[in-house]
Amino acid sequence: MRIFKSSFMVIGLVALCPVFAQNMGISGASEDLSSLSAKVSQLQTQFQVVQSLSSQVNSMQKTIDKLDAKVQLLSLQLSAKNDASDQAISKRPELKKTAKTSTTSLKAQSAYQSAVSLMNDQQYTAAIEGFEDYLKYYPLDQDIAGANYNLGELYLIKGQPDQAVVYFKKVLSNPKSEETPHALYQLGMIFQTNGDQQHAQDMLTRLVQNYPDTVLAVQAKDRLDKMGK
Repeated sequence: MRIFKSSFMVIGLVALCPVFAQNMGISGASEDLSSLSAKVSQLQTQFQVVQSLSSQVNSMQKTIDKLDAKVQLLSLQLSAKNDASDQAISKRPELKKTAKTSTTSLKAQSAYQSAVSLMNDQQYTAAIEGFEDYLKYYPLDQDIAGANYNLGELYLIKGQPDQAVVYFKKVLSNPKSEETPHALYQLGMIFQTNGDQQHAQDMLTRLVQNYPDTVLAVQAKDRLDKMGK
């Protein structure tokens, strides 16, 4: 009888072994799943932190770029004011011997190039301020026509054609400047866009007559033909 009981117990244990093994397997898988879920949650949190830091870095870079543009402009203005002061001193006879050697041309060139750099970097408002300061402090410099033309271009970019016309017209006061035919063409385009055909024809005709060997003259002639003149 004891033998039979022992046999039944062994058989029972053998029968239960797969159940225990299955339960242990489920428990292990559940632990693995919980661990992976925790890791995924941790990675998501880290990714959100990285995204936040990246956004802050981009915002800081934009701020740095704006501050750099302001520094360049303030440096330009300070240099121009110092130069104006030097020029005033040099005009006083009693101080001529002690006045510093004039560096107007170098400072003017630096001011002009700083404004050009701002324009190339698409910092248009700062570039406008730079060119206007250049015209204010160096009204007799050799790049006056270029500064006026660039201001015309900048105001066109900013959607202010009436203000652009003011500066393009100032370029025309120097007919030998290489910017003059370009200014005539731009004026012709602005007037034509505004429906002022007479002034448009006048500008384009001057371009064709005075600068016949330029590419712009060919384009102006083509436009005049289309306008019926």
